[in-house]
Amino acid sequence: MKRFFPAFLRFCTAGFSRLKKNAAEFSRKTPCGVMALGVICVLLPQFLFPDRILLQSILPALFLLLAGALLPLFDTVWKFALPGLLAGTSLFFRQEMLQRDPLRDFAGDREQIGIVAVVRAEDSSLFGKTALLPDPERVRCTLLSGAYSSSGKMQELGSKVILRLPKGFSRGLACGDILQVSGRLKKPSRPLLPGSFDYRAYLQKQGISYVLYADEVRHCGRKFTFSGALLDLRNAFAGKVFSLLPERNRSFAAALLFGCSQNVERTTKEDLIRTGTIHILTVSGLHIGFFAAFIALCCMVFPFRTRMFLIPFLTFFYAWMSGLNMPALRALLMLGACCFARGCFLDSSAKNSLFFAFVLLMCLYPMQFADAGMLYSFLTTFSLLLASENIPLWGRSMNERSFFVPANAVSGRERLLRKGKYTLFRVFAGCCAAWGGSCALTLHYQGIAAPFSVMVNFLFVPLVWLCFPVFFLGSILARLLPFAGKCTAFLLKLLTDLLLFISNFAARKSDLVLPRPGVVPTVLFLFFLFLLLGEKTRRNVVLFAVAGLLSTVLCFSGKLFPPDPELLVLAGGGREKPCIIVSVPEYDYAFLMDAADFETASAAGDFLRSRGHGKIDTLVSSTGKGISSLRYLFRTLKAENLILAERSQRRNFASSLRELGEGGNTLVSGPEEFRDAFTGVTVSAKKIREIRITCFRVRLRLAFFPDRITLLQEGKGSPREIMLPHARETIVFSFPLAL
Repeated sequence: MKRFFPAFLRFCTAGFSRLKKNAAEFSRKTPCGVMALGVICVLLPQFLFPDRILLQSILPALFLLLAGALLPLFDTVWKFALPGLLAGTSLFFRQEMLQRDPLRDFAGDREQIGIVAVVRAEDSSLFGKTALLPDPERVRCTLLSGAYSSSGKMQELGSKVILRLPKGFSRGLACGDILQVSGRLKKPSRPLLPGSFDYRAYLQKQGISYVLYADEVRHCGRKFTFSGALLDLRNAFAGKVFSLLPERNRSFAAALLFGCSQNVERTTKEDLIRTGTIHILTVSGLHIGFFAAFIALCCMVFPFRTRMFLIPFLTFFYAWMSGLNMPALRALLMLGACCFARGCFLDSSAKNSLFFAFVLLMCLYPMQFADAGMLYSFLTTFSLLLASENIPLWGRSMNERSFFVPANAVSGRERLLRKGKYTLFRVFAGCCAAWGGSCALTLHYQGIAAPFSVMVNFLFVPLVWLCFPVFFLGSILARLLPFAGKCTAFLLKLLTDLLLFISNFAARKSDLVLPRPGVVPTVLFLFFLFLLLGEKTRRNVVLFAVAGLLSTVLCFSGKLFPPDPELLVLAGGGREKPCIIVSVPEYDYAFLMDAADFETASAAGDFLRSRGHGKIDTLVSSTGKGISSLRYLFRTLKAENLILAERSQRRNFASSLRELGEGGNTLVSGPEEFRDAFTGVTVSAKKIREIRITCFRVRLRLAFFPDRITLLQEGKGSPREIMLPHARETIVFSFPLAL
């Protein structure tokens, strides 16, 4: 023991000295990386522990002490502490502005209120009166003024809202249109169940507290804005080619090129989600990079410095007319930093530019720190940048023997083939790195493991890039040559048809739903992935690969260690009958009864998918209501058996399922004629009185009464009674099912 402690102390001292030296070197080469760490250390506790003020104060101080021990004093203060202080201050002011929103005072912080309002449309998806695309159902607007009734005094507000247009509204809106709206101002609903999408939190990150449900909309004029003028130019520029495309291809091309996805078919979106390529319908770093590459080719005639300043300038207008969302803004800032440094003949680092964009965005929009789109954008780009240093080395090792062959002994055809193989390898390796940075997040947020994502993205990259020169060059030539528009439309239709075919073909093979992993295995997977992608020595690569494999097992182990069985009862909230959900992930059994509205159906579908269910074994509707919500469920989850109490609805619903294309194998029957190995139904006086579920070791019996439900798990104790409340809010009863 006398020898052990001094040796252990020397080992720790040497390790700390090496760590301190590496930290100082990292701070010197990548100063924006230290700034990004300072921002993360301040913002991360705010989002991880939103209700624990003590941890929010102590953790940043501890991180600051650690940074002071590893970094010089100057770097600790100016590179680590100051950016973190700016981001924390910005977050505080953003939260205060959201709390002091004039619209909250106007509504009295109520959940719903009637309103007569004047709004200004500010949505980049609007195409005006060109009729190329219909208006989206949800339009981002600024609520200029409002009153409680048409006879009341209008109050100046100036708040951001989401406008839900009424059904049948057919006027083509444009950015800058002034509208007089009468309807209901309502707060977005909170998630009913774990795993459900939190629409309220999603909007609050963007500074939006209310949704305006319009009953009547009247156009009152238009105010000139820079965004409106730029979008008018976009619509006029795109109209020549888009008007010649079929509606399906036009909608897909508009989403692909400008992020206007309001008219894309539902099946197309689902195919892209299942294949892990839904990002192509949102203008992100991929689109900014493709457009910048197209501009760089067009600007080859200009001098180098002029070209470096012209590329980000023109790309800025493209990003603005596409909505300038966070991923696009990140890519634009990164592109501008790199091009400015190269234009000034300065040393530029792509990773340093990425960290610079992150720090600037978090100081301006700190509430976007935990946004899924922001995380996807930065982590995927960071994975690509880490792998970009090793991908050329891996590619050269493939052609190592060719280095010893004299140049005059290689034909031009063989040299071209080698270069093509090397380029394809680099693209494929980049797709693998990008998939690695996004797969854990996809599983964490959506519960989808897209096994064919790498191959589909590999095929998509050249096709999507070709859409940019074809569309933009073709739209310019269409103004000069009459036949150029038809040729451009033909090529664009060919490319979009090929993209749609690939996504549809791969989606049939890749709908693999797994239980969503927690934060810890997701972070561990990303941590070891980044170490693996950035490592060059063989010993460390093997070490990190083994550690990454273990974290992958933790992240994707939902089928090996499934969640415990659970029964949920949703009652109250104006429901005529309670909603019953039974989930047994170990045996992949799911039961759902009476999800009679969209809110309940979407919450139940998200809950079941979060637990790894890709289908519902038995779906029951004991009332004649909620047929539209059942159609919504079939868009996200398949059902093997569907029980409808109303005889008149069975034939019509079966035909509508065939039209949807998702319920072709679903057995539609009534409760009195239903037969299944796992589920039994008892009917009395044309009403369902009892449900029996026998799924291997899970044996349940649910008896329904007007004011209560009796739950009995055979062999697991006495029956339990659930008294059904008549509360205005939904009450969730949760019961773990012992195996």
